[in-house]
Amino acid sequence: MYWCVALLVLLITNASQAKAEPPDERALRLVNHYRELAGLTPVKLDQQLSAACMEHANYMVQNRGTDAMAGLNAHNQRPSLPGASAAGAACAKTADLFPRVSDLGVAIDGWMAGMYHRRPMLDPQLERIGVGYARLPDGMLTAALRFENATRGHGNWPVAYPADKQTDVPLDYGAEYPNPIPNHGTGGYPITLQFPPFDKVTDVTAKLTDVKGNSVEFFLSDPEHPATSFGQYGVICLIAKPSLQAQNAYNVRIAATWNGKPGTWIWGFSTVTRVFGSGQR
Repeated sequence: MYWCVALLVLLITNASQAKAEPPDERALRLVNHYRELAGLTPVKLDQQLSAACMEHANYMVQNRGTDAMAGLNAHNQRPSLPGASAAGAACAKTADLFPRVSDLGVAIDGWMAGMYHRRPMLDPQLERIGVGYARLPDGMLTAALRFENATRGHGNWPVAYPADKQTDVPLDYGAEYPNPIPNHGTGGYPITLQFPPFDKVTDVTAKLTDVKGNSVEFFLSDPEHPATSFGQYGVICLIAKPSLQAQNAYNVRIAATWNGKPGTWIWGFSTVTRVFGSGQR
């Protein structure tokens, strides 16, 4: 009887501690979880960066429903609008933003489901992050995630994601803006090979096959042939034209010339048994 009571107390305590985890600490833990999967070092939470992101999150709440929040406009604060500040504007320019999301965990997952928003989270030189959020009238959140890289260090490049032998990979591309899929379409979870953002990456060819060796059609976006006018910053991205199939294995082969030196990268991963959703900018 005593053992049962003690176990119940332990379970309640653990649940309470999990529930009490601050939102910014939860975001940090999830970012580091993804970085660990990619073989990267963990990052730290920077309170000064977070304070600036909180200011911008509040700016997004105060200006919801206006042209200031349309498209990529949320990345450029307008000084005349409510909630504008120099610190918030600095966050806005370089942060991943989510104008409406249920919680920060969903935001992190959603950013990882896009090519553009994933890139800074998986930069080997990333050292610190700032996390900001504010509550909308209906209880949903706005969210901002800012990045600060180390001033030195070359990093372990390139970075493949999903990583080699990774399991439980989601199936679908996130609702990212700008959308790199033609005609604002949908596709599979992005497969990326990430080089230093300003290195020269050329002559890209790629192949994606399923567990049976069948070729899978995909959209390809690379530094020489970017899908949109938005910067590619050293990322090669494959987006399967259909969603990835659940409980399936995939193999990736990418060849490219990196700073004048040809190379080939080959790896594989497997997918989840269920479907996830997302939506961010």
